[in-house]
Amino acid sequence: MASETRMQTYRRNPDVTTTDVDADLFVVVGESQSIFHLNPTARGIWNLLEASTDLAEIQALFAQAFPGVDDINQAVETALTDMVASGIVLQSQNVIQNSDQ
Repeated sequence: MASETRMQTYRRNPDVTTTDVDADLFVVVGESQSIFHLNPTARGIWNLLEASTDLAEIQALFAQAFPGVDDINQAVETALTDMVASGIVLQSQNVIQNSDQ
């Protein structure tokens, strides 16, 4: 009997345009034309989301990049939640079929 695993993944909103200004990244969201400045954590997430990625993978990469930061997982989750709420990032639920043997 097969079972299902549900996994949420995140990807860039294709309706977002970006502008680099010196070391800063600004994004403009689709029809609303809302403008956001991405802090370093959000910019790192944006860079990782060239391909659809799940939260655990993003957190693992940040933990590897910033090994001494105790609350890095919470910082990543907070930034990602804000990016989804702002329309910068899209969230999808994927269903993975597992075959039980």
